[in-house]
Amino acid sequence: MTKAGLVDPEKETGVSGYYVTLLKGTLNHPGKVLLATLVLLFLVPAVFTAFGPGFKLSPPEEPRAAMLEIKALGNLSI
Repeated sequence: MTKAGLVDPEKETGVSGYYVTLLKGTLNHPGKVLLATLVLLFLVPAVFTAFGPGFKLSPPEEPRAAMLEIKALGNLSI
């Protein structure tokens, strides 16, 4: 700490020190960061579309019949 109570970020250790180092690297190379962001913006959906078919929530064929049961309270006349 300095006399004014401020901390020099470049002297931090641990996770904070790693974060400061990472920020310094990204601020020194903004073009690379922008390019990597744009590549990931298009690459992640493309890879997911190609390799991630996911799962289907519907059965492979339509059911032939369905049962429906309705219960009502009170004097209901149709």
